[in-house]
Amino acid sequence: MEVNLIKLNNNLVLYIIGLIPLFLLTGTLIPELLILLIISFFFYKVLKNKDFNCFNNRTFLFLIVIFGYLIFNFTISSDKELSFSRTFGFIRFPILILAVDYFLKKNEYKLDIIFNFWSITLIVVVFDLFFQSFFGYNLLGFESAWNNRLSSFMKDELKIAHWLISFTMPTLAFFTMKNKNFLKTIVVTIIFIIILLLINERSNALKGIFIVFFILAFNNSLNLKKKIIISVSSLILIATIINFNQNVKQRFYIEIKAMGVVGGIINKNTNDAKLIDYVKKSNYGPHFYAAIDVFKKNKLFGSGLKTFRIECEKANLEPSMEKRKCSTHPHQIYLEILSETGIFGFLLFFYFFLKIILKSMKVYFKSNDLILLSLCAFIVSQILPFLPSGSFFTSFSAILFWINISLIYSLLNKYK
Repeated sequence: MEVNLIKLNNNLVLYIIGLIPLFLLTGTLIPELLILLIISFFFYKVLKNKDFNCFNNRTFLFLIVIFGYLIFNFTISSDKELSFSRTFGFIRFPILILAVDYFLKKNEYKLDIIFNFWSITLIVVVFDLFFQSFFGYNLLGFESAWNNRLSSFMKDELKIAHWLISFTMPTLAFFTMKNKNFLKTIVVTIIFIIILLLINERSNALKGIFIVFFILAFNNSLNLKKKIIISVSSLILIATIINFNQNVKQRFYIEIKAMGVVGGIINKNTNDAKLIDYVKKSNYGPHFYAAIDVFKKNKLFGSGLKTFRIECEKANLEPSMEKRKCSTHPHQIYLEILSETGIFGFLLFFYFFLKIILKSMKVYFKSNDLILLSLCAFIVSQILPFLPSGSFFTSFSAILFWINISLIYSLLNKYK
């Protein structure tokens, strides 16, 4: 009886992890509370069993170094009130990584509970997105606040594509490894690409497609011929959807072409390719330039977390960008980290990203674990340098990122 209670206790955290994607659809309050609950169970277990060795590892210690730097960054922040919660709240993620690994280890690294919950949530959301694309509202009657874009259960928040690319491919990888059904994997991947395009979030759709091709490129179970066939078929599918769906065509072709003409990139009357003009006239271009200006004024240590929204007002930009320079964040991960944490913060985070990716790939080539490859693909997609992104430090993006990192860390420990 005692053994069963211990197993139930350990499994409880895995159920909580499995529920995080579901509750993220409603906002970040409940997922944040669930993360605190996971951390509380972890500390209870560690103190009860006096199992302090789990804190003695390089990844955790390096993240503590980053946390220490963020505290220093807070002391020189241009607005400490804005920076406080993000700075000191960061500590929950290094501890979350340890907690997820701790309970997965106690459960012999069996991921069934987590991915069974994730798969059910994903199926419901994908069905809901198709429903919304046909009828203009989702199963609960929610309409997207943005024309020609899908939001599913998130109502007026355009985050569903980011949510989708965070959980879909690791879940699919789990069932692919479990059932060895190649045809089902292909079908689900096709559905994934279609729904990403229909959602009409350009940046996240491109990141999702990148994830698919990343996994395809490094998948050891496929020969070159199969990879070429799948790649060509995927490109034909993408081109077909863009060509025949007017909403998707508007976002992925017409708008880009129009901006190109305005910026001089494909202007038939000039031979000069002016990519820089396209960036300046895009929605996020002024934010990029504002972030660069903030960085130049705070090169070493940054202006402080969450301070871009006020520091952007001080940026000196061209008149054409002046009215559009400010936002809550720069919409580009590198520029956000550089402007708010400086060159030292950027080097710390970039080293961590690079270390995790390289180590994951090294272990993947030895283990052929598709889940690890899929998780790694998501992390790489989040640090692509040329695509706009959500704020790296905000709760929603941070939860998605660090949940994936937590599973990567646990799988790396599994194969030690």
